[in-house]
Amino acid sequence: MYFVQQAQKSPRAIATPVSGAKQIIDKLAAVVERNGEIKKGCRVDQIMVKDGGVVGVRAGRKMFTSNAVVYAPPVYQPAASSAPCQE
Repeated sequence: MYFVQQAQKSPRAIATPVSGAKQIIDKLAAVVERNGEIKKGCRVDQIMVKDGGVVGVRAGRKMFTSNAVVYAPPVYQPAASSAPCQE
């Protein structure tokens, strides 16, 4: 996380993470997983909204509610590779 903090302060690019962007994603995932859960590889069928805010998602027949949702659709994903969400 030190790299991210220093990069945010710099007016120009200062370095590249040693392991690429993956190390940043892994650190962020570790922070989320301390207090929450990450579901990967699930096809999201509906983003549920209430009072102007996202309150969860529907993936197949399963509803996942949360006070925070990050939806990161793939750039390319063949329909055959979509998987049902595991509980």
